[in-house]
Amino acid sequence: RLLAVTESSPAYVDERIRNYLYSIRYYRHLSDKYESGVRRGLQGTNMASESERVTVRVPSVQVSALHALVESGQFATISDAVRAAINNFIDEKFAPDYIRKMTIELPKGNVVNLEELVKSGDSVSVEDAVRNAVREYIRRRLSEVVERKRA
Repeated sequence: RLLAVTESSPAYVDERIRNYLYSIRYYRHLSDKYESGVRRGLQGTNMASESERVTVRVPSVQVSALHALVESGQFATISDAVRAAINNFIDEKFAPDYIRKMTIELPKGNVVNLEELVKSGDSVSVEDAVRNAVREYIRRRLSEVVERKRA
């Protein structure tokens, strides 16, 4: 893709930053390291040597929610939960231009059914199963529209 901007313009700098993040995927590497540790029940990775400290003020309701996530065992520490949220935010904001990331809410029964499809080998992940279902729905609906126009 060609950009019609100069090297000093903000669009050029933004594009270079986006390309940098996607080309080396460094933040994804760190995310995968600590998420795999959390899944195995470990205390995460040695983030002190790989990270910087950032101080953020958060409402007490959100701090309570973070504590609940830790107490339920979903994360080893509040820092792990915050890092996961930051990684999700970065993934969404730096998605390629041809992809739009969305969050959908599904009834729990549908999610269980999707997880069963993944276990049976029908899809590689729940996200892949949802993408396939949406793609098939769009194809079917578009062909119905075309058929109605012909009639």
